Amino acid sequence: MNERSPKEKPRLVLIMGGRMEQQREEAKRRAEIREFIAACERLYEKNRQRERRDCD
Repeated sequence: MNERSPKEKPRLVLIMGGRMEQQREEAKRRAEIREFIAACERLYEKNRQRERRDCD
């Protein structure tokens, strides 16, 4: 095993497995949703301005 001095702190090694991949996919999905919502808001504002122009 490791030959470490008893005074040294033990090293903690985490093996995340699939969790990191899931977090990356979730972050990507959330980014896509944010982009979609922003596009919807832009379209809404565009249509709202068009309606205001048509009413005048």
